[in-house]
Amino acid sequence: MSYLITFILSILLVILMRIQSSLMPKSYFYYSRLIDGLDESGSIFGLLFRTSIPILVGFLTSVIAVGLALPEQYYIYSGMVGFLGIFLVIWPDIAHPELLRPQFALKKGKLFFLYFLLLITFTGLGLFGGFLGGFVYNQYPEITSLFDMRSIFNNLIATLIWWVTGAFVLSNYAKSFGKTS
Repeated sequence: MSYLITFILSILLVILMRIQSSLMPKSYFYYSRLIDGLDESGSIFGLLFRTSIPILVGFLTSVIAVGLALPEQYYIYSGMVGFLGIFLVIWPDIAHPELLRPQFALKKGKLFFLYFLLLITFTGLGLFGGFLGGFVYNQYPEITSLFDMRSIFNNLIATLIWWVTGAFVLSNYAKSFGKTS
């Protein structure tokens, strides 16, 4: 059960990073900028926003872990979500370095070192969010007693299943319009 929660929240981390890149194109910060050095088009706001995503997801992870009464070291799940989330983003470049963009192909050493730093950073930020979420959950029980974590989690899983099923059915239905008889 805890691995499923970790995986789902890792995917949430990736989705939030994608949403941030599409909603904030002018202040979007991508970490590969660090390879060539920062330029003036970089945004401190974008960097802070991008860095807050693993903290937010780590916070959410620890609140869910404490609410579901998972083992006492709830913050470990937050670190795992941070690590797995950024790993899902960078693994294609690690698995297939021959597919790197040309500007990075000559700088593989720098790129892989950056990826190593991102793995450590996102794990640490997830842990920080986990500690923060556990603190809030334990210090302010009147806020957290308003939520039934098990029913929220069950509803999220059911919603995810319906989305996947609905997307599959709709895509097959849409493909049927393109067929000629």
